Amino acid sequence: MSVLLAALADENRLAIVRALSMGARTLAELCSLTGQTQFLAMRCLRVLHDDGVVISWSTQSGRLHQLSHPSMRKVADIVAAMEQDTQSDLNTACEVE
Repeated sequence: MSVLLAALADENRLAIVRALSMGARTLAELCSLTGQTQFLAMRCLRVLHDDGVVISWSTQSGRLHQLSHPSMRKVADIVAAMEQDTQSDLNTACEVE
């Protein structure tokens, strides 16, 4: 579980997972959806693949990437919500001081 959470701890990797929660995507589609360069997206996909979050396969039209299991979408949503709550708490703490 700690490997999974570590993989999702990076905002760029989390953005890719959230984009993949809508379905299988090509690298170009992921770059378009996340605003990442191909180099960065490829690095993120490598980590996500190695950690078992993403699976990839080749088709005639290119290489597709998707979440390895539908529950990964829920996990990514929880991590994103926790990240927003933490940022909100930090903003509130800064306003109080």
